[in-house]
Amino acid sequence: MPDTTLSTTYPKREDRRAQMLEILKEETAKLAGSDEWAQMLTFVSRFHSYSFRNLLLIAAQRPDATYVCGYKTWPTMGRHVRKGEKGIAILAPCTRKVEDENTGETRRQLFGFRPAYVFDLAQTDGDPLPGLTEPTITCDDDGPFDRLVAVAEGEGLTVSHVAEADTPGTRGWYRPGEKTISVVAGYSRAEQTRTMLHELAHHFDPAVTDVLGDRAARELTAESAAFIVAQRLGLDTTGYSAFY
Repeated sequence: MPDTTLSTTYPKREDRRAQMLEILKEETAKLAGSDEWAQMLTFVSRFHSYSFRNLLLIAAQRPDATYVCGYKTWPTMGRHVRKGEKGIAILAPCTRKVEDENTGETRRQLFGFRPAYVFDLAQTDGDPLPGLTEPTITCDDDGPFDRLVAVAEGEGLTVSHVAEADTPGTRGWYRPGEKTISVVAGYSRAEQTRTMLHELAHHFDPAVTDVLGDRAARELTAESAAFIVAQRLGLDTTGYSAFY
């Protein structure tokens, strides 16, 4: 974990915030340039962007599908389709070369579709897929969590622990319509504290109720705010905030 000790040469709160955000920016840049991140991007880039029609076909035949690609593509990722597995039927475009009458340039023209088959990750064996390791958050004091719960309750919110989330890796969520914050219980108290900071930041962000707005911007706002407050509480979330 990098040294995130704040300089005492910043007397103003705004300057301290600027320094903390600069730290977060630098750590994010380090992550983006890491081998681990590059491997993940290379892996994801090998998957096709399926049309809405094909997504419906995939969901209808295999609702639990995660990553799907063709029989010959899986070996390029160090995996192979198990013998006897049934393919997921999709519609693949059929194209042919045609010459533009005006420019004389050759281009490919769609003239129909044909059945093709893809296979889900669960239908394959082989090398483990690349993944990103979430940094661990540590804190010497469990007190901040209880104080944050008190803040939430003072705002009229109900905070509860849940056994697990529907989406793997999710550590908590805020539902403004229900005025609730849910925290996944399986994580350390330090990680739950960061989750509380993040979800409370959503609560105090006026844009959180704009369902048609930029979700990525809302998440960036919430995590940046959580990082800043965490620093003041003595909770080092630098690595995780950059990862997030």
